[in-house]
Amino acid sequence: MALLLLSAECEESNKNKVMAGGKLSNYLIIKQKLYPTPYVKQFTLTKDSLKVSIINANSKKDSMLLSKNIDTLVLTKLNKEFTKLTDSIYENKCTSDGLVFDIESKDGQTLKKIRFSNFYNKVLDSAISYLNKNIKDKIVYDKIKLEKLNTDCN
Repeated sequence: MALLLLSAECEESNKNKVMAGGKLSNYLIIKQKLYPTPYVKQFTLTKDSLKVSIINANSKKDSMLLSKNIDTLVLTKLNKEFTKLTDSIYENKCTSDGLVFDIESKDGQTLKKIRFSNFYNKVLDSAISYLNKNIKDKIVYDKIKLEKLNTDCN
């Protein structure tokens, strides 16, 4: 059982390295859970490209929606901001599902994994704003609504 789990973790780790363009590459992966479906929309930024895909969490099959070239400086700037964040989970304890983003940011030797669950964050807002400039189906990330959600149960 432990060997199978380790194998699955290695397979996922290697998949992310390949997606990011190589073992030592910098990358930023933003996964948006599409509740209540088993699908995840994944935005992968590498040194010179943005790839958007839909992944079925049950079957692990994915479909590429978009692939385009981007400016290298965008990835560098966003990664620096994400690696400055101190927590691994930012969540609204008033809401159990809804707008959930999992972030994986690799900048040099620094790998950071962060979850945002119905929570407003300026760095995530900046990344989503950039993505929205480059994709057709916009991501709704409303600061006022998210902050209000966080105070309604207190």
